[in-house]
Amino acid sequence: MGIKGKFSIVTLLIGIIISLASYFILERSNNKLIEMEATRIADIVSTQILADRAIYTKTLVGKLKRDGVGAARDWHDKKGFIALPAQFVRAVAQHVDKKAKGLYSYKLKSQWNLNSDQGIADDFDKWSWAQLMAQDSQNSKKEAPSQGYSWDPVYRFEMVNGKRVLHYVKADPASAGACVSCHNAYEQRNDIKVIRTSDGVETGKKWTMHQLMGAIRVNIPVSEVAAAAEAGRNDMLTGLAVTFLVGFAGLFFLIFTVVIKPIEESVDEVEGFSEQVDAVVKCSRGLLMGADEQLDACNQLKDKQSSDEHSAEFSELAELADKSAMKVEESAMYCTELETKFISLKGKLNRILGQ
Repeated sequence: MGIKGKFSIVTLLIGIIISLASYFILERSNNKLIEMEATRIADIVSTQILADRAIYTKTLVGKLKRDGVGAARDWHDKKGFIALPAQFVRAVAQHVDKKAKGLYSYKLKSQWNLNSDQGIADDFDKWSWAQLMAQDSQNSKKEAPSQGYSWDPVYRFEMVNGKRVLHYVKADPASAGACVSCHNAYEQRNDIKVIRTSDGVETGKKWTMHQLMGAIRVNIPVSEVAAAAEAGRNDMLTGLAVTFLVGFAGLFFLIFTVVIKPIEESVDEVEGFSEQVDAVVKCSRGLLMGADEQLDACNQLKDKQSSDEHSAEFSELAELADKSAMKVEESAMYCTELETKFISLKGKLNRILGQ
């Protein structure tokens, strides 16, 4: 296989390796971005819910309470009363669940729940509630700021029915005096005490402002967020693929132009020079044969002549012919060595080029 074939295979392998590595890195980064986006959505949703609840409590419930009515658990049967803040959030959550098309859902959670479907139910509820209770314990050791304590959200990703889901919980502390007084009153009722005893929860709980009262749990299917981000990911993959193809095509053209083609031209030059050396070798061999013939002729002529004078001349002529023959022979040997080296070099270059 020649250098072109080898280079093409190496380039292809490098391209495949880089493409696969880039794909896996991009997929991993994309998954991280999807997780971040899901967490961001959960934070926005929970912040909006708690803000709605706070405004509902302070503005509506507070106003009605000053007017002599307020909010009640059985508000349907009481004239002038409205739903409790928790009931309001629950009603909105049910409406959102129908309209959000599976993008997200949320629910109020509490160890001191007044509604049966808002208690600490599954493993995540227990784990996240323990985290929030630990924060509440730490907060109780500090002086409460005017705007309340700073709470860290608790979340993790889990597989639910074969789909990856983000479970996100944010603390819902007592943010208004109406909340504190209302829930403290409910905890003194006998029917609520029965529920707490049944759930293994201490009865008679009394809250103060900014203490942990409940939590808002947001569930976001990661697949839904991924579907929304799929178009952007596909555009990025297409862009990378085009960039790699253009880049490797340019690299192949550059190396072929700068490296491979000059080597091929050098092989042609070496071949031409080898032919010239071969011609020199043949010429030297011809001269050597001629010199040998002249030397033989001189020796034969020398044998036929008897005078000392002619003998000396023939000896000198024979000596010169012999020296010339030796030089021609040395030249021929050098050219032969040079030819051998060029043939070897030509063979190496041809093997590299696959010719």
